Amino acid sequence: MRQLKILTLGTADYLRTHGLPLQQDCERLGYDFEKITIDDQKDISNINHRILEKMVDYISKKEYQRLCFMDPECRIIAPVPNEWIESERPVVFFKVRNKDGTTAVSYTHLTLPTKRI
Repeated sequence: MRQLKILTLGTADYLRTHGLPLQQDCERLGYDFEKITIDDQKDISNINHRILEKMVDYISKKEYQRLCFMDPECRIIAPVPNEWIESERPVVFFKVRNKDGTTAVSYTHLTLPTKRI
């Protein structure tokens, strides 16, 4: 059985302000959890660019069984289905919001095709 690892990235202030509930969700569900802190940047565009660089760097250098990148403010309401964790294909999760901006209890996902090397 594969172990799911949740990885979240952000500035130190953003992780400190928003990351604890996600970490608690991972502890409750038995998922590995890691936070990666990026340096403060001059604007959100540079923050997002730096986060993407760190994500690519992480997947090219680290060992993991199943990895899920999540924004620090996200929550895991229900366990991730085991068939997604065990799948040989990447799965993309989307944040889902209701019309009033509140988080929807349902979630959507997309299974991406995989090219094996």
